[in-house]
Amino acid sequence: MTPNQAEHLLTPLLVRANAVHAWPHLGFVDQAAEYLVRKLELDRSDLSENCFAAKHQLELERCKWIDRRVLSFLEQFPHAIGVEVGAGLSTRFQRLSAITDWPRFAWADIDSPDVIDCADLIFPHTDNYRLVACDVLRDDWLRKTGWTSDCPLIVVVESLPGEINDLHRFLVPLIDAATQSNAPVHVILDYVSPVLQKIRKQLKSMLYGKACNVFIDGRHLLEKLDLHADVLVEKDLAADAQGPLLHRWTAKLYHRLTGKYFWGAVELRIRGRV
Repeated sequence: MTPNQAEHLLTPLLVRANAVHAWPHLGFVDQAAEYLVRKLELDRSDLSENCFAAKHQLELERCKWIDRRVLSFLEQFPHAIGVEVGAGLSTRFQRLSAITDWPRFAWADIDSPDVIDCADLIFPHTDNYRLVACDVLRDDWLRKTGWTSDCPLIVVVESLPGEINDLHRFLVPLIDAATQSNAPVHVILDYVSPVLQKIRKQLKSMLYGKACNVFIDGRHLLEKLDLHADVLVEKDLAADAQGPLLHRWTAKLYHRLTGKYFWGAVELRIRGRV
């Protein structure tokens, strides 16, 4: 693993661990991340003062929103399985377990073999938590999680594959799962609007949101991917009241003019292919 890859892997962990001190107004607490940062003796520089402070803050907003949606699903289906794709050193399973009275759900974090090798060294092994090393564009990643067709499933994707054909291939296991199962199959993901993509390319600013695919809204995403699904909840992450002023102003202006979201997050219930 190169130094750049290591930094890319560790920075989100540092941001979550430092959130309670750098951005206390967000109310985001990640004790597992704090513990890992102490254990690994990572540099706890004040991330709130660097040039990417807005990016980090908005990524924490995304974490909070996704946590709430997953927790709502698990409250309804306590024996469900959750899967995070491209998880890195995610501590979502630990955060959700900490706020659940008696965790009965299972969880699997998926990433490339080199990332999973790192995660395997620092995360304790438990019966209901699994690390899965695979290529989500080539492998049947869902089968490797241990999911069975009678089990409710929720999948989190914080970074969409860059090409539409890649996204099609990634979604094949989910479509098959929805076809084979009477249990609910949900997916949570984020997307960028056309105007945000243009700003990112031309000005190299507003770099939050790693999603590479451009969609107008959740329904446009379903049309482009030829999916039969329901849009359950959709939100503009950039317009959140806790976000930086410039980002909120831009997002709200965009929504006022178009009725669409600047940086969208959506929860879908997948039914199969149209």
